[in-house]
Amino acid sequence: MMAQIQGFENIAPFLSNPLVLIGFVVLIFFGLLRTLLKTGIIPPLPRTTGGDILKRLLKYAFLIALLIILLGFGLEAYKLYKEPTSSEVVSEIKELLNPIEDIEVTYKMSIPLGHDSIRFYRNRLNTAINKVVNDFISRKVTFNAGNAATGTELTRQLGIGISTGIPDENNYLQPTEFFIHSNSELLPIGDKEILIKSLLSYTGVHFTVYKEKIDPSKYENIFSSQHPAADWEFGVSVGDWREINPNLTFVYSVNSDTLIIEARNIKIEARNFWTKTDKIQSIEDLVGTQFFIHPNSMNEALGEQYESIRKELKSSISVEEVEIHVGKGKVLRIPVTSASITRSNWEEEVLVYQVQESDVI
Repeated sequence: MMAQIQGFENIAPFLSNPLVLIGFVVLIFFGLLRTLLKTGIIPPLPRTTGGDILKRLLKYAFLIALLIILLGFGLEAYKLYKEPTSSEVVSEIKELLNPIEDIEVTYKMSIPLGHDSIRFYRNRLNTAINKVVNDFISRKVTFNAGNAATGTELTRQLGIGISTGIPDENNYLQPTEFFIHSNSELLPIGDKEILIKSLLSYTGVHFTVYKEKIDPSKYENIFSSQHPAADWEFGVSVGDWREINPNLTFVYSVNSDTLIIEARNIKIEARNFWTKTDKIQSIEDLVGTQFFIHPNSMNEALGEQYESIRKELKSSISVEEVEIHVGKGKVLRIPVTSASITRSNWEEEVLVYQVQESDVI
């Protein structure tokens, strides 16, 4: 008896498979039937009746065997369908190791100042900048490591920083760029500069991201009802530039007609995304995604006399640089020069770019 129990223990683990269990039950059934026939408990049957029963047994035995085979194929197919593939397992591991939670966005945006409607501000800015340039040149600052970016009393009064380029033939430094801080009087003020003040106050960048790319012509605007359902949607803004903001600088180049907004490390919490699906969970999921980068200045109520001019000004705004810090020390750098361009139904320039593996560093 003990030997029989030990024999069953050897085969019991295999019975966890339902097909093996079915086959085992069928084997026991036919084994018992064979034993009963041998013992004579079942009386002999006439030849005709016995033949008929034998045919039935063979028929149903064949059908049962066929059913078991089909169930076996079906069970294995179901397992293959349910079990994750090796790539899915790797993807899940990467999601656990490199999840995207909160992000930080750094970007540069150019605001052209050449339009006649903002000439008052452009002239005021250029007058102040030329005064600073002449004052700096008159000091004959020579090049050395200690004063390569030396400011003056005038630059401190105006709330600006100064950057110098290659020294001239006399080894004197020449101003090339000015960094206008958010509390500087050189930023737009008063009713005569209302248009440029409106643009700077409400200009931000909106990101609409698709895991599976769409036809760019289907993107009309930042509002969810005006483009196909996205996997990520979020916006970043410089906020109120009239307040002290260490993450915001306006850059103006000498003899330039463009004001550059430099916004650095603007934090966006994942819970504040407009849209966030589970298709983009990890840093690796970003590869292949399609980004729509929309420089957007929301419409402040200025009156009908400004609307057509502001629309024209907004259409000339462009994004010059984008970096998204996605965690784990990884940065997604979008090469805007490689992006294609579409336009929103507000006539604003929208960059379209599909992320490559080399863009995540």
